[in-house]
Amino acid sequence: MDRIPVLTLLAKRNIAVASLGCLACGLLDETTEHIFVSGGLAQSVWQAISMWCNVPQMFAFSVRDILDMYRYTKFSKRKAKAFHAICSVTLWCLWKVRNEMVHDGLPVTVGTVVDNIKTLSFLWVSNRSKGLSVFWTDWVRFVV
Repeated sequence: MDRIPVLTLLAKRNIAVASLGCLACGLLDETTEHIFVSGGLAQSVWQAISMWCNVPQMFAFSVRDILDMYRYTKFSKRKAKAFHAICSVTLWCLWKVRNEMVHDGLPVTVGTVVDNIKTLSFLWVSNRSKGLSVFWTDWVRFVV
């Protein structure tokens, strides 16, 4: 719905921004799709998530494609829900990392982002799932 305050949308709303460029790559303008889907950082993170969850390389053109990705896996219903949670947490972590770069000037590595995704998604799934016991040792291998 184009409501996330990325630099290009802030400029459209007549808010002064120093540059429209993405802080992670410096190559393209910062758009919603660039931060979450097509930017170099996002693509590297999604590749790592694909490898972790043992799904084919994820190709998406929009955030909606990412949120619908679980529907096209051959996972059980339980594992598909866990994968959907991971995709949602990944979007959150990409946004959080973007904000840390913009507001705090913190450096970012793909490994750190993926480790945060694994930890936060484990906490989310293990605390929100009714009747499902998830153990960390299984989670890091995505055995759900």
